[in-house]
Amino acid sequence: LRILGHEITFDWTQDTQKEDVEDKDLVDGAINDLRGIQTADAVVALLPAKSGTHVEIGMAISLKKILILIAPPEHAEEFEITKTACCFYWSPNVIRIVERYESAAFRAHEILTCVSSVPQSRYESWR
Repeated sequence: LRILGHEITFDWTQDTQKEDVEDKDLVDGAINDLRGIQTADAVVALLPAKSGTHVEIGMAISLKKILILIAPPEHAEEFEITKTACCFYWSPNVIRIVERYESAAFRAHEILTCVSSVPQSRYESWR
């Protein structure tokens, strides 16, 4: 997405933790994650994900950010409609994409470039 001209407020894919994690490291990590979500216009999350990602997904939903969830075809079950499905994946501000990560960036870019008109109609009454 950066190559396509988008600013990345926090790059979770570059998150590398030290072997000897201290309290301060976890506090700094939380602050960086929170700030990244708060300052973003939109959030892109890759599924399947760890619990921390789901906290960030929840934040993005509650802050009414455009949220793009990407699951590769081998994990398409993330978006299956079942009684155990994560209902938050169907929040009005969430866009679900099943596509390989490598090509999904282009789909996300297409969505983000027209985001000013699409989402308004999707969740105007929810805001």
